[in-house]
Amino acid sequence: MIKIDFLAERENSAYRLSYDLGNSVPVLKWDTGAKYTVISAGMLDDNISPENIERLKSYCEEHSHYKENFISASGDPIKGYLVTAHDVRMGNALLRDFHYYLVVENKIDIALLGYDFIDCCMRSADAHGDILISEFDDIGYAIPDGAMENDELISFIDSLSEDV
Repeated sequence: MIKIDFLAERENSAYRLSYDLGNSVPVLKWDTGAKYTVISAGMLDDNISPENIERLKSYCEEHSHYKENFISASGDPIKGYLVTAHDVRMGNALLRDFHYYLVVENKIDIALLGYDFIDCCMRSADAHGDILISEFDDIGYAIPDGAMENDELISFIDSLSEDV
């Protein structure tokens, strides 16, 4: 266990937590109903075109050795590609490793902090309903082999917009 201190803030009946993947600071929704942490391609690049979505999907198929099939909230089958990010800031905590499934083909932009992460948090709720995270089990939060590196993925996504 590592000692950390950060907060998932309750907003409109949802818990939200900002994180920094290096080039942006999107917001993750704390979702105990999600088995895995999932981030859509649109959350990583809000201007990605349909053509570039196809190129990104091909890139992920080629570079990811760990894939998972999901069913979206609307019932659509979607595929997620495991990605590992290093030195990710959540609140005031710096996590050495963080992993998520990149969902390339999703109709809406999502960023869900799933139970794979939540289960490793020592947490409590304060009087306002916010969730306070005080420790994180970084040993139990093992990253499977075969994940794509976040920095390489982001570089590829950035190169897609340069090709336009």
